[in-house]
Amino acid sequence: MFVSFLLAVYNGAAYLAEAIESILAQTYTNFECIIVNDGSTDASSQIIAEYAAKDSRIVVLNAPQNQGLIASLNWGVATAKGEYIARLDADDIALPHRLATQVAYLTANPEVALLGTGAEIIDEKGNFLHTQHYHKAQEAMWVHLLFHNIFIHSSVMVKTAVLREFTFQNEDYLAEDYAVWLKIAEKYKGAILHDALVKHRTHETNITKVKYERHLQTVYRIFARQLTDLGIEASTAQLELHRKIGAYQLSNDLQFLQAAADWLSLLYQQNQQVQKYPEPYFTNWLLLLWLDTVALNLPQGTKAHTIFNQATITKALPWYKKLRWALRFWVGK
Repeated sequence: MFVSFLLAVYNGAAYLAEAIESILAQTYTNFECIIVNDGSTDASSQIIAEYAAKDSRIVVLNAPQNQGLIASLNWGVATAKGEYIARLDADDIALPHRLATQVAYLTANPEVALLGTGAEIIDEKGNFLHTQHYHKAQEAMWVHLLFHNIFIHSSVMVKTAVLREFTFQNEDYLAEDYAVWLKIAEKYKGAILHDALVKHRTHETNITKVKYERHLQTVYRIFARQLTDLGIEASTAQLELHRKIGAYQLSNDLQFLQAAADWLSLLYQQNQQVQKYPEPYFTNWLLLLWLDTVALNLPQGTKAHTIFNQATITKALPWYKKLRWALRFWVGK
């Protein structure tokens, strides 16, 4: 299987050499490495040229001026000769067995078009912070995508033909990967390996308010597309509530508890009608989110217990779990 690594960089000299080295050090060697240099003005161009001169597997695409990540990725996808594309951000690191592990899985499971992995989360200096996993069954993965992006971009391998079918779109800027993975998952099979096969770097650089707001608006649109399929035309307030619940940004106040009860109950009821998401995965995930919210509000006592009992989503709980939660409210923990 021939694979195309795809790396796009704009002024990423600080970590670029480490990223390229991690690709060239793969134990699986049947690949090309496409590097899109998006009009960099720092030392990135020199670093890329030095590695390209030493390794013929590196294919360099030089943009005359900065065109943005989405255009760079689409250019790389259009150029790729591999059956699959393996993504890596210019500040992340692919562990040596990453490609071998993913190629082995995809060879054994040719029906899978989109494959992610776990990741070691590191800081700007490369220090280990924690490990992130999203190892889910196909059906559960589809459900989780309703609430947030569960694919770590730098871990993804995707069939080239499929990615050309669903290109990255400018309207999804700052959440372009989430939008594409979702479209692919609606039509093709996906999977996420438990193993951490990449190091994903987090930065303390503050995102500007304008950029954050644009990111939120994009995420809202992606949510709205999915919710429309459930027969729900969500307001901005509902979309923000949906985001908070999915991101576990929960509050221990009765107003939030009531809003969460109403929203999760609506999702539950709509899926019972239209059957968009597979059961019991969908209801089980809603219940998990609901009970986590309820747990935060146990100290609120009788009023919180009333909201819990009256919520439609609570009716999906087996009787013995309802009894267990009633006892937890009684003891306040």
